[in-house]
Amino acid sequence: MTAGWDDEGVKPDGLSLVERGVLVDYLATRETAPLLGPWYGTRRMPEHAHGVAATSRWSEPMEATPNITVEPGTAAVTVEDLIKDVKHGIYFPGGGGASADFALLNAYGTGVGAQEIRNGKLVGHLKDVAIQFQTQAFWKGLLAIGGASSVESFPEGFPALFQCRTVRSVAARFREVNVVNTGRTQ
Repeated sequence: MTAGWDDEGVKPDGLSLVERGVLVDYLATRETAPLLGPWYGTRRMPEHAHGVAATSRWSEPMEATPNITVEPGTAAVTVEDLIKDVKHGIYFPGGGGASADFALLNAYGTGVGAQEIRNGKLVGHLKDVAIQFQTQAFWKGLLAIGGASSVESFPEGFPALFQCRTVRSVAARFREVNVVNTGRTQ
């Protein structure tokens, strides 16, 4: 469930952090927004909090990473277009998820129904597959984003652990991602 305001009483807004590969804004609270005043000033933007403050029993309000969405590209790029020249890879259809460490530097992601790509074709399902990545290297390895037709949406409760209304996933192509066999016992 999404709240109508953050832990400082600020209504969350639609926030773009990166557009076309360029940093365009920062997460900010009422306390940290004035520290970004010079940066906002050079861009002729008002300094403002985005409604991302969260607290715990042990802390004052601080920036919390909201749910992050990758928007589809403007070109009509399909999943088939993204995989057609992949010699060997893995396709993770939507419906998976990722978990990051506290600093958001390292992450682990899984997908439901992973499939092997060989010579531009999906050749079979894989089990016990996940990806492990350092976030900066992962995003630097982004090669292409699918268009609107590549977006997959899943109904409320799929998978049940997400506890949200809709899970939306846009297809994207990455290079040099560490693949992990989660079924291996040694």
